[in-house]
Amino acid sequence: MPFSKDGFLGKEAWGLASEIRERQKNLFALFYEVNRFTEQTIKEIRVSKSNPQELISACLFTRVLEGLQAAVILIERGLDLDATVILRGVYEALVYLRLSCEGKDFVGKYISKHDIDRLELLKKIRKDDPESKIYKIREYTSDESINQIISELEAKIKNEGIDIEKFKKDFSKRMLAEKAGMEELYKIYYYVTSDSAHTHPRVLERYVATDEKGNPLQLNHGPCGENARLSLITAVEFLLSAIAYISTLFGLNKDTKIKDFHEELVNKHGR
Repeated sequence: MPFSKDGFLGKEAWGLASEIRERQKNLFALFYEVNRFTEQTIKEIRVSKSNPQELISACLFTRVLEGLQAAVILIERGLDLDATVILRGVYEALVYLRLSCEGKDFVGKYISKHDIDRLELLKKIRKDDPESKIYKIREYTSDESINQIISELEAKIKNEGIDIEKFKKDFSKRMLAEKAGMEELYKIYYYVTSDSAHTHPRVLERYVATDEKGNPLQLNHGPCGENARLSLITAVEFLLSAIAYISTLFGLNKDTKIKDFHEELVNKHGR
C-alpha cells in the first residue's frame, strides 16, 4: 500500500522513516538503554500506602516515562513535530515530579489543585453553558447538583485556608519552574516548544516544499526528522533527571549509573 493511501497509519511510513532511525541510531540506542534501566527501576519502587508523597511521586514518574516512550515512538516514525508537543507536556510533569520528591508540602498543594480546577471549570460551565450539557457528559450529574457541588467545593477550599487567586499565581508554570530550580529550562525549552504546541504560523513551514527562491512548490506530507536529534537528547536528559529524583526519594542508589549515562550523552552526543 502506498504512503498516500494510509499516511502514517500505513506500513510504508515505517520504511520511509528509516533514514531518520539510521541517522540517529546511536541516540536511539542510548535512549532504549536508559529506558530499560528505568523499567527496572520502577520494579524497585515500594510505595507506602499511607504516604501520599510516595504515591504521587511514583505516579508522576510513570507519567514521565510513558510520555517519553510515546515521544520516541513518534520520532522513530518521523512525527517529530508531534513528539515535541508531547515532550513539552513531559516537561511539566517533570517539574511536578521534582517538587513532589523534594517536599511533602507540594504534594498537598498539588492534590488541592484538583478541587480548585474543578471549581473553576464548574463556574465556567454554569456561566457559559446554562443547560450544563458539557458537565452532564463529564460528570453524569443533574442540573440541580451543580450549584450544590460548587458550594461544597467553595466551603472545602475556604476551610483549608486557601486563597484561590494566590494559589493560581503560585501554581503558574513559571513559578513552579523557579521553585523546582528549573527556571532556565523553562526559558529555554518551554518557550522554544511553544510554537509547536500552539501551532504558530511558522510551524506550518514544515508542511510546504519550496524552491530556491522560497516559492511554495507542494505540500509536504511524510516523515520528518528535523528535530529528531534535539528531541532524543531532551528525552534522555528528562528520563535521567526523573530517575535521579525518584531514586533520591526512595533511596534507590542510582547515582553512579545515572552519571555514566549522562557522561555518555555529553561525550558522544555533545548534548
